[in-house]
This record gives sequence, structure tokens and C-alpha cells, in this order.
Amino acid sequence: MTLRLPKHKINASLGYDFSPETYASFSYQYNASRVDTDFITYEDVTLDAYGLLDFYVSQKVMHNKIKIFAGLNNIFNEDYQELVGYTTKGRNFRVGFNLYL
Repeated sequence: MTLRLPKHKINASLGYDFSPETYASFSYQYNASRVDTDFITYEDVTLDAYGLLDFYVSQKVMHNKIKIFAGLNNIFNEDYQELVGYTTKGRNFRVGFNLYL
């Protein structure tokens, strides 16, 4: 038995350049059920399988000097557990920019 390693794990990504300045992508991650150990009781626990879908978009502006971006992770707000006893992020959103000097 291998601790915390699923028998099946899938990562897939699909991205598209709408123009030389605009890019968008979807990413999907699937983890099959797996076994973890609860180190309080020292019993084996089977963690449920889960799938996460993420979205990302970026736009270059000002003659490619600035790139603004946004991402939405865990779009469907999947309730999942990676490790026994630790919480995971629900749906979350991030925005930012890169400045090229």
C-alpha cells in the first residue's frame, strides 16, 4: 500500500491564444480515491476521489510591457481532502499583473 498516492491521476490543460496579446486556458486535475493514515488514531482512512477545474486568462498591454491576468481555481467549489486533518481551499479568485522592464 502506498500512502496518499492514488491509483489514477489525470491532469489536462487546454489553452488558446485569441491574439498575440490574449491567452486563456482551462485546466483539470483528477485524483482517484487513495489511502491516508489518521495519525491521531493510527487508522487507515480512504479519501474520496475529486476533480478540480481551473480557468486562467491574461492580456498584454502597453506594447507588451504589462501583462494583466486573472484566474479562478476550483470553479465548482469541490469539497475535497488531500490529507487527513487538513483543510483545502474552496473556490478562489486571483488577479495580478507582470511588469516587464
